[in-house]
Amino acid sequence: RVERSRYCDNDASKFKACAVRFSSPVIPGETLVTKMWKDGSRVAFTAEVKETGKQCISNAFLDMEPSAKL
Repeated sequence: RVERSRYCDNDASKFKACAVRFSSPVIPGETLVTKMWKDGSRVAFTAEVKETGKQCISNAFLDMEPSAKL
């Protein structure tokens, strides 16, 4: 959701592709910290558990339509 709201004005039609690797489990109630960066029309991102520092999402990206605000 964070990526969609930040880069696509919550318009899912601006997405072309999405890939995510879940790299470790998350316990309900834990806080996730998301890090995002742009690379052309792709937004790459990771997420880690704030309490443990373990990365729980890695090698993730969203490919956007050219009309998305990158």
